[in-house]
Formats: sequence, C-alpha cells, structure tokens
Amino acid sequence: MSGSKEPPYFTSTGELDVDEPIAFRFGGEWSEFPLRNSIPTSIARQVMRDFCVTGKLSRNIQWEQD
Repeated sequence: MSGSKEPPYFTSTGELDVDEPIAFRFGGEWSEFPLRNSIPTSIARQVMRDFCVTGKLSRNIQWEQD
C-alpha cells in the first residue's frame, strides 16, 4: 500500500495455488486470507526488512495486484 493508502495494492503470492482460506487471530479478532497468498515466516520477515530499508516491494517473492 502506498503512503496515500490509494490503490494499487499488492499481495504476496506463495507456492500453493489454493483459494481456500487460512484463518488467524490478530488483536483478539479472527481474520483470514487465501492460502495462495501465504509465504514462509522467515521470508515474510526478510521482505518486511527489505521494505523498511528501501521503501519498495522485494523482488524475492512474487506479487499480485489487488
């Protein structure tokens, strides 16, 4: 998401092509997203570190535009 919070939005694309949801709790609330967008935690952390340093999307994973 850009600083303006306006589109385009990008979501990670993992290795599984599965549209079934994966659920998790965050801040006491349940949320979910398609399993196809899941990536390993270690990679997600590296992608976030890269973004914090560069302000750009990492090239280490695939992205889909929402």
